[in-house]
Amino acid sequence: MQLLPGDWCIVNSGELHSNHWIEPTDHFGGICVQISKSFLDRWIGEGVRFDLPGNQAASDRIRQTLIKFGEYKKNGVDDLRKMELVFSFLNLLRDNCVYETVSGEKTEHEGDANIKSIINYIDEHYMDQLDLSSVAANFNYTPTYLSRMFKEHVGRNFYQYLQNVRLMNCVEEMKEDENVRLMECALNHGFPNVKSFIQTFKKTFGCTPSEWVKQGKKAPIQEI
Repeated sequence: MQLLPGDWCIVNSGELHSNHWIEPTDHFGGICVQISKSFLDRWIGEGVRFDLPGNQAASDRIRQTLIKFGEYKKNGVDDLRKMELVFSFLNLLRDNCVYETVSGEKTEHEGDANIKSIINYIDEHYMDQLDLSSVAANFNYTPTYLSRMFKEHVGRNFYQYLQNVRLMNCVEEMKEDENVRLMECALNHGFPNVKSFIQTFKKTFGCTPSEWVKQGKKAPIQEI
């Protein structure tokens, strides 16, 4: 999803997400409003999921409310005014952004916990020769079930996530050492060969690793 100046987005509870920008001249300034799930459950309802509103007027009202959060933070507004803004924001979300109420909350939480364990395992072992079958066996799943669960909870398939983890770790090493040997970097971070690394890098950043270093593209990456 590409965000342009003035755009905003919603990330629901338990959704894995990341942001990145590429050009060295890129500048990001934004406002993040994080509301605990327990607070949302109490005031809007348990298991509610949100999406962007279907009309521009509602989107504009929510954007202006988000800007107010930034203004309140900057100007040191008192807590009562802040809470007034929070509940105004919740009303906008409830009236314009609710798209689903999840049934079977226990099952949903269990799925979130399981996928987080798998994500942690991949993040710790990405340098190894991981594949869908071996990870599925480690967690007593069939490859088909793990593939479906991964896509449902993470929003990308297993191999896309694994390659992204490997790529981002390569990028961090390249930031620290512009003279790093690409083959060693690729192999040290789990890529089977340098060709696979270059292809993944070019698909993500639009240039080869060598071009990226020469052009001074120190792309900051946020991964959650």
